[in-house]
Amino acid sequence: MEEWIDQAKASPFPAYHEVAKTLENWIAPILQYFLTSLYKRSNRRNKVKNIK
Repeated sequence: MEEWIDQAKASPFPAYHEVAKTLENWIAPILQYFLTSLYKRSNRRNKVKNIK
């Protein structure tokens, strides 16, 4: 992700600069959301397996 952000910053297109800045500001919360979701799904699967 960091590599893409660097490439976007080096791009001649201003829209890419804005996206790169947004990703830099929000990368931690976005990753935390997905990691938390994966953890919760994993726990659900384990509970279902235990019930069976």
